[in-house]
Amino acid sequence: MCGAGKEGGLACGEWMRFSAVSKFWSLDGKELLAMEVQKTVGRVDYFWENCVCEISSACRSPLSDFGQSMKKILMTMLAATICWQVNAAAATWLTDLPKAQAQAKSENKIVLMDFTGSDWCGWCIKFRKEVLDSGEFKTYAAKNVVLVGLDFPKKKAQAEDLKKANNALKSQYKIHGFPCLVVLDKDGKEIGRQSGYAKGGPTAFIAKLEGFKGK
Repeated sequence: MCGAGKEGGLACGEWMRFSAVSKFWSLDGKELLAMEVQKTVGRVDYFWENCVCEISSACRSPLSDFGQSMKKILMTMLAATICWQVNAAAATWLTDLPKAQAQAKSENKIVLMDFTGSDWCGWCIKFRKEVLDSGEFKTYAAKNVVLVGLDFPKKKAQAEDLKKANNALKSQYKIHGFPCLVVLDKDGKEIGRQSGYAKGGPTAFIAKLEGFKGK
């Protein structure tokens, strides 16, 4: 159950924080990954030629086996870091449940519905900040979950058709307080839910979702 508190009124974080430049907001995760990896390769080449090889006689020769191996390791490590950042940024919240169910079925994923009051519910805001907006959860969700945000704001403007659809789902799933997170399997069957805020951060919540999947 949730009520407004000191944290009430704060807006939930947006996944597009990953890119500080607005022109990149329309790019999907794969495009961002390609761009970042390409830039990373250029940075590694510059770093290797202008920094590392100036202080290490082992890599002065461009064809040195040791030098080339170390360069490959460094590039792999940096590319892996970029992949993690892009996956974490790519969590997309849908508002259309039928569309989400179709995607979950085709990708063999679960559906997570977040019934929330994003601009007034203190516990909703706290859980989103600690769990749903965390890099750990976003990385997990990108591979396992189709996310559906069902918002019931008090101050934010909301289209009437979306408000009507959200209220219908609230009644259908018998939601009596926020936040409430309902989990469906790929066939649309409810396999678990969390009513209210829960401690433990993203690790505990991911473990809970895995438990629901095992039912």
